[in-house]
Amino acid sequence: MPRQREARATTGAHRCRPLREVQQQYRHERGLSTSQLAHRTVLQHDILHQDIDFTHLQDMYFDAFEELDIADDSDEEEEYHNAMDEIEIAMVMNRTERSALNQEETANFDIDPNTQQTNDYGPNIMRTWAEWDERKARAWTGFSIPQLREISSLFALNVGDVRVPHQNRHYVFSKLEIFLFGSCKLYSGMDNQQLCDCLFGGSPRRWSNAYKWFLEYIDSRYSDTLDFVGLRHEVDNFPIFAKAIARKMNTERFRVNPTTGQRYAVLSAVFDEAFARIFSFLDGTYFQSSAPGTGPHGDYEGSDRRPNWYIVQRAVYTGYKKLHGLHLLTIMLPNGINYLFGPNSARGGDATSMADSECNEFLEDLQRGIFVLPNGNQAFYASHGDGLFAPRSCISRDHKATRNSPLNIFQDAENSSLRSVRVTIEHSYAFVRNKFKILRNTGEFMLKQERPHASFQLRVVFLYSNISICLNGSQVSGVYTFACPPPTLQDYLRL
Repeated sequence: MPRQREARATTGAHRCRPLREVQQQYRHERGLSTSQLAHRTVLQHDILHQDIDFTHLQDMYFDAFEELDIADDSDEEEEYHNAMDEIEIAMVMNRTERSALNQEETANFDIDPNTQQTNDYGPNIMRTWAEWDERKARAWTGFSIPQLREISSLFALNVGDVRVPHQNRHYVFSKLEIFLFGSCKLYSGMDNQQLCDCLFGGSPRRWSNAYKWFLEYIDSRYSDTLDFVGLRHEVDNFPIFAKAIARKMNTERFRVNPTTGQRYAVLSAVFDEAFARIFSFLDGTYFQSSAPGTGPHGDYEGSDRRPNWYIVQRAVYTGYKKLHGLHLLTIMLPNGINYLFGPNSARGGDATSMADSECNEFLEDLQRGIFVLPNGNQAFYASHGDGLFAPRSCISRDHKATRNSPLNIFQDAENSSLRSVRVTIEHSYAFVRNKFKILRNTGEFMLKQERPHASFQLRVVFLYSNISICLNGSQVSGVYTFACPPPTLQDYLRL
């Protein structure tokens, strides 16, 4: 597709023709033309034979499994399970494709509702602990069964039912099945239709309301744990964090020649751990969402764009990253835990989020009267950011040279050490993005809706990331980085 045409398609172009351009008087059988009737027949043939092919393939592997001697050869059993996992994924894609074909058939050909094929959502499965095993738990949630049980118990989502409101009615779900569905969706990144086809069954529309209830419940329950306010529980550990960062900066570093492999020692500053005052790292990151306000405003030829589409799109667009989305300001401690401010519109960036958060004033109030020097002066521990953050009493950045005051050799070495250590906050962002694949699905981050849940979803993803660090550790808190163990899950959730 040409670049200009692709841009028009994603930013909301005028509609050239209506979706249903064939008029009723030109249809001779169920309101369809000859070409449309042929196309509809092909669609129905594909819908009919897809499940038959995959069912035959699954029966073939079941027959092959009965012929295996599991006691003699465990490798064949592992190959069988891997093959069955591939078939399960293929069945998910098949059911999703069948649903898309049904939607295309209905939207384009105006099939009579009485003759339309019913959508079989399948039975309710995988909604209790008895239907889960360790392999599926690791594959679909990233946690083990004991860890999931502990998390659901701390979330108070292990027993009981909940009535999920929807317009003028309510849907009844058990809290456990909502927890399992939400955990699978965040980790796998699949949409509601795929999760229903593969694991849970039921109606995707009903699960959509249950998932929104789950996000709002978790965010409201642990809002103070996620935000900068949660640092009040870590203020006594600021000296320990500062010493861990200074110890990492004092480690010997080398530069490796990629051609010869020879190592050269790099000059590094020596920091007194007793006077170190950098306890964390501060940075902002962007998360892409779908472009709001796209598409024409009507299903007819010549329909205009949506009202105020340009203003809506520019409100969440950043020219720095060339995307529509959200911006999140984070403080990362050496134990790997992230504390958040936001998310805000991506249009503002780091400077706007920093001004809105009043981070420096908050850290000053948090430490005032706690850390006092022998001479009676107040001591503040600071969070280290990049060059975009202005230095303040509790915000630090690298030394900058001026025309009349160039950097000396020790300041340059200190900047080099700080940049080398500060890259760990980028590792924490990579951990979140790689582990929770929902962040790659921009279709799940829709901003201009009746009940937008993109901000709740982003915050809950970071909560799950911190929970994973508490249970399994991370690269940042490891022995080879800061050697600073994360808190226990009960301590982190403040229970």
